[in-house]
Amino acid sequence: MGLLIEIQKKDQHMFRPTVLLGIVLLFSACSPADDFRQQKIAARRAAAEQTHEMAKNPAAVQQFLSNTTTKVWNAHGTQIEYLAADGQTFLWYPDNVAVVKGRWKLQMARYGLEMCFLYGENSLNPLTGQNGGQWECDMAAYYLLNRDEIVDGDPLNLIAGVPFVMPRNINISIAQAMNRAGRGQLREPNKAMAPQYPSGN
Repeated sequence: MGLLIEIQKKDQHMFRPTVLLGIVLLFSACSPADDFRQQKIAARRAAAEQTHEMAKNPAAVQQFLSNTTTKVWNAHGTQIEYLAADGQTFLWYPDNVAVVKGRWKLQMARYGLEMCFLYGENSLNPLTGQNGGQWECDMAAYYLLNRDEIVDGDPLNLIAGVPFVMPRNINISIAQAMNRAGRGQLREPNKAMAPQYPSGN
């Protein structure tokens, strides 16, 4: 051990530049995939900050979400929902032959702004086993940040019904759903805070 210490002291001027050079080479050797991953993390962090800032203003969130169609891909599968300006919702849920009608609203809670939904008593959440008929709320910032897509209007005409039966285990974007339903191209931009698209979109 003493010999090792003596060598380090003797060659410390040569050792430090070598270490610094190694660090530089390590970071410069990052792959494009690593760079892309870091960019995604930075973008997600920026989106979270922007979303939490927006959630401090209920009127801004109300205006942002009113008369929009949202899409999310999660354990339920693909869910696409039209949020009407009058508080009605029209949810296109996997395997359903009809839209699930409900209500949506924003309300203040102790921890901040909440996004709330109410669906009919005859509706059922297959993941939790809970029936509808009661308001269910979550943080508005969480809701905004976890929508893959938010576009203005009702491009799929969900207010009139489902275009087709949504497959349960397939991630479908709004544009892909429109194409499959023969409704032409999606012209409205995606204004989601942290947009996500299925591969091949």
